[in-house]
Amino acid sequence: MIRNFSFAALFIVCLLLTVGPDASAAVPPHISLQGKLQRADGSALQGIRVWRVTFYDAASSGTQLGSVLSGTVALSAAGRYSIEVEPPVEVLNESNVFYQLAIDSAAAPDDSIDAADVFPTLVRVNSVPYALKAGQVDGLSAGDFWKLGGNAGSDPMAQWLGTSDNTAFELHTGGQRALLVEAPTTTTAGANIVFGMPDNFIDPDAISSTIAGGGSGDLPGGYGGANRILGAYGFIGGGAGNVAGLPTFFFLDPLSGIGAFVGGGLNNLALAGGSTVSGGLGNSAQDSNATVGGGIGNIASGANSFVGGGNANQASAPLAVVAGGSGNSASSSGAAVGGGSGNVASNSFASVGGGSDNIASGQYAAIGGGSDNISSGTFGVVPGGQLNSAKGNNSLAAGTRAKANHAGAFVWADTTPADFASMADNQYLIRAAGGVGINKNNPTSNTLDVNGDIKFSGTIAGKVVRSDVAGGQRIISGVVSGAGSIVSGSGFSVIKNGTGSYTISYTASFSALPATTAMASGVNLTAQDVGSAPGGITITIFNTAGTLTDPTLFHFISVGP
Repeated sequence: MIRNFSFAALFIVCLLLTVGPDASAAVPPHISLQGKLQRADGSALQGIRVWRVTFYDAASSGTQLGSVLSGTVALSAAGRYSIEVEPPVEVLNESNVFYQLAIDSAAAPDDSIDAADVFPTLVRVNSVPYALKAGQVDGLSAGDFWKLGGNAGSDPMAQWLGTSDNTAFELHTGGQRALLVEAPTTTTAGANIVFGMPDNFIDPDAISSTIAGGGSGDLPGGYGGANRILGAYGFIGGGAGNVAGLPTFFFLDPLSGIGAFVGGGLNNLALAGGSTVSGGLGNSAQDSNATVGGGIGNIASGANSFVGGGNANQASAPLAVVAGGSGNSASSSGAAVGGGSGNVASNSFASVGGGSDNIASGQYAAIGGGSDNISSGTFGVVPGGQLNSAKGNNSLAAGTRAKANHAGAFVWADTTPADFASMADNQYLIRAAGGVGINKNNPTSNTLDVNGDIKFSGTIAGKVVRSDVAGGQRIISGVVSGAGSIVSGSGFSVIKNGTGSYTISYTASFSALPATTAMASGVNLTAQDVGSAPGGITITIFNTAGTLTDPTLFHFISVGP
């Protein structure tokens, strides 16, 4: 009997995949083989027939894939059959798959397969868009993969992305690397993480370091480039052309190059252990724990030194500080410049608060501000002003062109366009063309004008005019008219006793007998103290004949305790 075979096959196992524990019902992993069996006269075969399916990796002379499948199928009245088979797992691992079908085609079912029952041609198995997901990929179920839309109910200890060996892990976007996670070199170190440009780089020995982003190609002015971490435990937040740390072989101390930090900006360097550059452009922190807050072209090159910001400032010694400004320098241990421009603090713990072009070069010397001032003596001080200098130890110069050249000198100078300098140690000098006022704000020019008592101790040198009280020694002086009225002076009262005789009473008595002298104005007149006491004196005026005579004026001065 001639057996006519017609058949069709659908491979409904989809090679696309989704994963996750919430995947919908499993995709049926079956191949559906459909066809029709009829006799030579065109009549249909019927009954329950045995069948056999064998898979190969080629259309001819191929290698069998997995075991032979077999079973029975009931033919329809029209001789049609539909067989569903679940292919061996070996089939799912091959890109080219063919199957060979055999069905009992005897006139009456004989429950056996012979050579005449084998279909003459092997059929290629093709995937078709029956479904958009697969139950397995490489033998793994859908719950073993991450879905584009995310997974629900995952266990982070058992389900994670990454590598299980020392191979680095990368994520790409826009055709280039956006994230690199490098495996730690020891069990006590964390992974190195690199975001940003593909050229960003962490030295293999720089363990537990992070570049959070940034990097660039060459920028105008020679700026830009990759961010690089060369020392362990380093961090760069972003920007471009930044460097954090140096390899440990650059230092005797193995901790010297680690823990460096660059927050961002362009071409900043934090090279030493614990050093920091927060941002800005072209800044450098070059020694341990040195810090630059920002700005442009600033350098902190001393251990524990600090530059807050500004432009072209340098803190080049341990503990040195430049808070800001432009072109300032703190170049000795503990030296400090607060701001301004072109200021220099060049000795231990010297300081310049601000201003411009000031130089504090003495140990512990200080300049508050102003311009073109110099403090070169130890503990010398210039509060401010212009062109002042405190060259002597413990000296002070203030105003304009005051020169405290000697130890302990205090020199204050007004705006007269000439130097006003000390001549010896421990002088207190004042140049004030408008006068010096004490307890008054309108002194007479070029005088010491005091509103109040003066106290002093020691010897009074020179002429004294109207001094009422001095500490240790008191002075009472005055000018009295012939009529007995006070012309000048204070601290006393006058009674005219008669011709040429006057009693002067002190407002506050001396504690002991004072020394008193008197002088009459007029020709051939003599003033005499004829009755001196702690509470007052009696003065008589005589002419050459010895007769009491009223003078035009007389002067007196009493000095005592």
